[in-house]
Amino acid sequence: MDDPPMNEASIIYAIETICAGRYTPWTIGITDDPIQQKNARGNPARWYQWWADAEGIARNVEQHFLGKGMSSDPGRSKVPNFVFIFR
Repeated sequence: MDDPPMNEASIIYAIETICAGRYTPWTIGITDDPIQQKNARGNPARWYQWWADAEGIARNVEQHFLGKGMSSDPGRSKVPNFVFIFR
């Protein structure tokens, strides 16, 4: 990735901006290979991903948005340090 890893607040802000308060149409997940995950889901046109500073940040962001009504993507990996959303 060309962009540096992001902190929790920055990822949450970015996702909030994209979703504009409408969480249920979106699915969120965490991974160590976002390209593989996107391909496995049929390359959705509305796909966004962020590189988190640490695995714990990715997990916290995922839990934050699951609590707001996003669907959970079951894909997992050994050290998930990317957060992704799609619809």
